[in-house]
Amino acid sequence: MISSLTFDDISRAFVSVSTMFRVLRFLDEIDISATFFLIPNFGGYMPIDQEFAEILKVAKAKGHEICLHGYAHSKNEFGHLLPLPIPSFRTQKKLLERGIDLFRKNLGCRPKGFRAPNYRYNMFTLKALASVGIKYDSSKTVFKPTYGLRFRINTHQPVINYLHSIAEIPVTGDYTYVLSSSNFGHALKRAIWDFHFASYHGGVFVVNFHPQALNEMGYSFIAQLVKTISSKTKFVRLIDQIDMYM
Repeated sequence: MISSLTFDDISRAFVSVSTMFRVLRFLDEIDISATFFLIPNFGGYMPIDQEFAEILKVAKAKGHEICLHGYAHSKNEFGHLLPLPIPSFRTQKKLLERGIDLFRKNLGCRPKGFRAPNYRYNMFTLKALASVGIKYDSSKTVFKPTYGLRFRINTHQPVINYLHSIAEIPVTGDYTYVLSSSNFGHALKRAIWDFHFASYHGGVFVVNFHPQALNEMGYSFIAQLVKTISSKTKFVRLIDQIDMYM
């Protein structure tokens, strides 16, 4: 059984350098390498500055994976319900190329993975990802909404599939997004149940977090979840899941 911890919305717009250091210290404490999804230019006007680029390089040096989270984190970048038409292949490819250029300029490397903002993508997204050399996508979700603790719909199996040469690594849950003292116990039970659900299906368990929503309660949640399931799984970066799963 393979598991991963991932973090979305890595941008100056949402996350301070001190918060990033707090996340990295925590990951050192629990001895897990995670995957971070970076917004290269939030809103189209807030690119990565030098200080933020340096903390990302620290994360990379520690063995964490940095991947692409869209370009500007617009709700309609890669897919949406309404209005139509959905973003075209050409539009999505241009956005990916812009994001990759900024990624490479600031970090000196290319991203291997991608997650669409708000998990919204369409039939052209995987083709566009393949055309720019991305190895995997993690925009598919096992449950909708991902942060639903009481009401949610099972939409996909927790297994890795390939389409257009892109590995699709599904997200299982986003349990700390709406975490509170009143639902902490239920959220932890839900996450553990979901882990066993993924294990039963011979799949993968991917837990997502947003650093701007994390507080000490959130860190406690992650620590307790990891402690509970660590004897039954191996925590790796998403890129490492591909070879291990196959």
